[in-house]
Amino acid sequence: MIARLSVALFLCAAALGCAIGEPEARVYFTPLSTPPHALYPKLESQLQIFGTGPPSWPFVDLGVFEYRSLDDSTLEFVNRLRPVAAREGCDGVVLQPVRHHMVGLGGREAVHRADCIVYLPAPTASAPPSQP
Repeated sequence: MIARLSVALFLCAAALGCAIGEPEARVYFTPLSTPPHALYPKLESQLQIFGTGPPSWPFVDLGVFEYRSLDDSTLEFVNRLRPVAAREGCDGVVLQPVRHHMVGLGGREAVHRADCIVYLPAPTASAPPSQP
């Protein structure tokens, strides 16, 4: 009888999203558009991180990174994001506000997101037309 109750409680907890400890959190990337040029992995130190909005110079938004965790730590997200974004070839990432979702029986999950951006080449000045 106790074995059946244990199995029933386990199945109920699994169905409701309860977890016995947090599974390993991963950063996932979802591509949204085609890059304007070939992308190559970068050094983590070359990646720019924007926390208050996108840069003022032209860029293309290539995709979105997502990280779900029971921890609200933006620092943890950035530490996990940096190597993944550099490997994807992003020039920078724009952090989005943290969202929270209820999970299981009163639990709370933090959803961190960031946009992968790639800079567009600077426009070149064209020569003025010659006078006849």
